[in-house]
Amino acid sequence: MNDLSNQYSALGFNPGYYDLLILDRVNSTEPLFEYNFGSIDTDFLLNVENLNFSFAQEALNYQRLAGEGADPNTFSLSKSDFSASFNMLVKASSSGYIDFGFASLWDAATLAYQGTGNAIAGKIISTNSTVGIGTTFIVVDNISDFKCLTTPFSVTFSKFSGTEATETKTVTSINKTNRTLFFSSGTANTHTVSRTFIKAGLASTTRNPAFNLVSLYQGLLSGCLVDKISISAKPGQDIEANVDLKFLNVNRQYQIDVNNNFDTLASNVAKYKVYRGLQGSEVRINNTSYTAGGFGLTTNAFGHPFFQGFQGIGTTSFLVQEFTLTLENQLEPIYTLHSINPDKFVRFRENLKPYALISNGRKIEGTIKYISPISPYTLAEKLAGPSSINNGGIEIDFGVFKITFDEVVWSGSKADSPLSDSQTKEIKFSVVTEKLNKIPTLDNSTSF
Repeated sequence: MNDLSNQYSALGFNPGYYDLLILDRVNSTEPLFEYNFGSIDTDFLLNVENLNFSFAQEALNYQRLAGEGADPNTFSLSKSDFSASFNMLVKASSSGYIDFGFASLWDAATLAYQGTGNAIAGKIISTNSTVGIGTTFIVVDNISDFKCLTTPFSVTFSKFSGTEATETKTVTSINKTNRTLFFSSGTANTHTVSRTFIKAGLASTTRNPAFNLVSLYQGLLSGCLVDKISISAKPGQDIEANVDLKFLNVNRQYQIDVNNNFDTLASNVAKYKVYRGLQGSEVRINNTSYTAGGFGLTTNAFGHPFFQGFQGIGTTSFLVQEFTLTLENQLEPIYTLHSINPDKFVRFRENLKPYALISNGRKIEGTIKYISPISPYTLAEKLAGPSSINNGGIEIDFGVFKITFDEVVWSGSKADSPLSDSQTKEIKFSVVTEKLNKIPTLDNSTSF
């Protein structure tokens, strides 16, 4: 991999709509971030706008040092931080299904609290220059990583360079003391130690939180996680989702594949079923019947006015002027000396890239802005408290799909009283859970 290459540095003075962005739930991992372009599924071509990429890497040292003048005298290459953002219309096909791209992004967002997972890879330790044919065991430098796997499992002799064939073997036992992997049978090929590494890949699953993005202008973006996804709905306007991503690596050599197959990929758009954009006027907000516990609170809290507040008539949908929902995973990059590339210059560059992304905890919250009559009291009169003792949670029904949060807490926000317009109030809600992680899925709805 030549991560400095840009195969098409000047594709032409084309507007942004000339780009293609395709999501693939199979994630490429270190150290080579390989990708099989033939497996691409154009059903997951993302219809986005305002697509932005950020490749942040500071070069100046802004800390003032003794003896410097007015301008800095010190520069260096610091850590890289990769991110992207875009917004997309939330739409449904004529068959009634939600857009595959949005559904996959939402599913990935609900799982991103798990962080990224990397394949286990290690270097071979040997006094010989090659691993000969018939070898039944090898010594690796990071045996503890492989020790966490349950035997038997498969490993692959992969190559940094050269034309030697790769080979997959089955590991039947591990000796941690001697850092040795034992195979079920001898190797069939010769492997040069300096150009070979051992890799045990992650299990491929459609529910992997990390994914690839393939772009004509950027190439392959690997180790992508959804940092934040926000949905906004207003009556009479299209429902839009704003998406923020973080990722681990960019490999522009795949621009060649996208460019060579551009016409074929773009032609698949014409094969899509008819889609329609969802409207804010279709959104319904309902209370749910609670089934959760009481968060350890005594039975005296049930029915207490501090938690119940004024109940009034509940939520009246036609009074709602704006609704927002935000799922944020609070992702942060982790940096380590993770590269095992034998080329020290490539190793320096790769160690400046993030090794993994971790979450500081998932936040799901939203706001409801509505016209406020003097009487009767509505949603804003609910005081803070878990929904298990506050008449249930909240269900947001978008007509073709719905999202349910069984446990939420409410908090009053603000009220606006302009002289020339209706008074409005805004209330905030946040998702909590007494149990372990609950995945808020997009469930089918037949409201319309």
